Amino acid sequence: MKSSERVFRFLALGMGAPVTLAVLASNPPLATQLSLARSWWATLAVIVLLVVPAVLAAGSFILPVLVLRRAASVLVTGQLVVLATVPLGFERGVLDYPVDWPLAASATPVVIAAATLSWRPVILLAYVPATAAGLVLTTWWLVADPPWQWFARLGVAIPLFGLVLAALSLSALRAARLLDRNTGIARREAAAASHARETAAERDRVDALVHDTVLSALLTGGRESAPGIVRNAARIALDGLDRLADPGSHGELATQDFLARIRAVTEGADAPIAFGATVASHQAVLSRDIARTLVDVVHEAVRNSIRHAGPDAQRSVDVAIHDDSVAITVTDDGVGFDLKNVSARRLGIEYGIRRRIAGIPGAAAHLESTPGSGTRLEIHSPTLSQAPASADPAGPPPEQTTATHLLGLRTPIAAGLGAIIVLNEAAQPFSLIEARNLVLYLTALLALAASTAAILVPKRDPLPQRPALAAASLVIIAAAACAAGFPGGGATTDKHLWAWPIITLALCVMVIRGRFLIAWAAAISVAAMLAAGHLDTGGVYIIRLQWNMLPLALFTLVALALRRQARRINDAHHQAVEFSAAQARAQARIDERDQQSAYLAATARPLLQRMREAGRLSAAEQEGALQVEATLRDRIRGRILASAGILEAASAARERGAEVNLLDDGALDTAGPDTVARVQEAALAELERASGGRLTVRVLPPGRHAVCTIVHDDGVEVRRTEVPYAATRSSERLVRA
Repeated sequence: MKSSERVFRFLALGMGAPVTLAVLASNPPLATQLSLARSWWATLAVIVLLVVPAVLAAGSFILPVLVLRRAASVLVTGQLVVLATVPLGFERGVLDYPVDWPLAASATPVVIAAATLSWRPVILLAYVPATAAGLVLTTWWLVADPPWQWFARLGVAIPLFGLVLAALSLSALRAARLLDRNTGIARREAAAASHARETAAERDRVDALVHDTVLSALLTGGRESAPGIVRNAARIALDGLDRLADPGSHGELATQDFLARIRAVTEGADAPIAFGATVASHQAVLSRDIARTLVDVVHEAVRNSIRHAGPDAQRSVDVAIHDDSVAITVTDDGVGFDLKNVSARRLGIEYGIRRRIAGIPGAAAHLESTPGSGTRLEIHSPTLSQAPASADPAGPPPEQTTATHLLGLRTPIAAGLGAIIVLNEAAQPFSLIEARNLVLYLTALLALAASTAAILVPKRDPLPQRPALAAASLVIIAAAACAAGFPGGGATTDKHLWAWPIITLALCVMVIRGRFLIAWAAAISVAAMLAAGHLDTGGVYIIRLQWNMLPLALFTLVALALRRQARRINDAHHQAVEFSAAQARAQARIDERDQQSAYLAATARPLLQRMREAGRLSAAEQEGALQVEATLRDRIRGRILASAGILEAASAARERGAEVNLLDDGALDTAGPDTVARVQEAALAELERASGGRLTVRVLPPGRHAVCTIVHDDGVEVRRTEVPYAATRSSERLVRA
């Protein structure tokens, strides 16, 4: 379910339920009101203001959205019809005092807000004045000699409160639509980032396999080697290609099976290798993917040792399996080498070992070597049960949706409407203010302004405790100042309670921001303080108590429900993004594996099959094998640089006698397409005119002054070309003549 639909259904519940409850709890009681009305009006009012809201609430998470929109439209339109037909449904002056009529006039703000579920916002500009006029007409018709203050309240206060609720509803719907859009964007970005990362990871795995098996087999076949060696190398390479095309099952691998595979590597090597195993836990298992990677790394390390350590070197492979880890050590006492003098992108170390180990979450490899003292490779990998989940962040985490965000409490519209209500309430006691009360009035006003700032300014949700306590203290001070100005002697009027609605509005925002206990403690303190100030005006106070506690109770229920909805929305957003990323990762693996398998099947497989069958290649086939090996090496080392055009030009340059090296050290990974195109264009131009010597095209590491250097040494002169990051002309200079 999309966030917009979830919020819409929640608003349908939050508007249908209060109207239904308000009608059932109206004053005079519902039965009394209906008994005073004509039967047709009573039937119409019950259907519009009781049945329809009940359907809206009960069906909020069951009925289709279109049905809920129609129900909201019937409620909103029907409210106007009910108000307009009061003179036809009642006798003039049937009530002696202004109370909550007809059928809960106090629910009218919620009905106004319900218009946002079915109507465009611009229609509210006409609907709200019409509702205000209907309430004034109803008061004038039903109540004998109503006080003028009630006309002001029904014509101004209730419609304004309805506008605030409508603004909050519109903000919630808009925030939900924005969240849906952001979720879509996040899903696409996560999918793209995951696809790119997984493509690179799969390419590393393929490159490692090609380097370990295919390249060595092609070199073996391209040179004069014994038929048995050629066949064995071809068989191993073809087995690797078959495994690439069909990765097989994932699942788990038992300890003994894993050790058997490591032992097979040592026993199948071209030199004696000692093998040792220590098993602390026979219950440990590895995933087949981890086991396959570790076996491949050991195979590459053994192969490098045989090639470079020297014929007299002593070699060993030791495996230790514990409850939560696997440790593998490959050592030799051969000639060794200086790690500082080895290129970071040397294929055997970079692709055969480092990138393979980097693909195992929680694994690490440490290589030590000293000239004359041999080489030592230590590998540590978690077992399956201990392997941490692979992280796949899709950029910075999104801001969490809260009830404050959903209701748009920080939007200019909500702030503006809130200010209108505050000014309307604060202006009421002007005619009652005397010189001695002016200080109290200003004190209450300043305390209310400060409490509002304490509630709205902090950005973190839930509202931090210190600002919440400060706001609660300030509204109590405002109530105390307001109560201190009561005239006493039964002369207290509704206007003397001007601060109470403002306090209630501030506390409603506080509960939305998650401070329920502090808000209710402040509300009870304010009610007790105002009650102590005018015990002789019970009627006015009781009505005001209802009007201020019921909205706070309603907002508390709304806040609790909104917090739950916000958690669900955040969970749904996270799950949607993770699902898209997982799909992209899976598809990336398939796409990259299929693409590389198809390329290798067209280029290397025919030669490898010929080598396995015949054990020897013709002179032309040997030359072709070396060309394919060089092209595959270019694809591994050149990466982004190795486009189809450049690979073809490099092959042609080699046929003309040039030695070509394509190296990609990463500067193009984050470069734009224009920069990539300029580099490839410069490399292609140099390759096409190379007819001998040595040509090296190197994409530099990130952070250098240039993105690429092209050095051509033809034996007579050395020409160096630098391609800058900016779209300026490449610099070319003669290094040696």
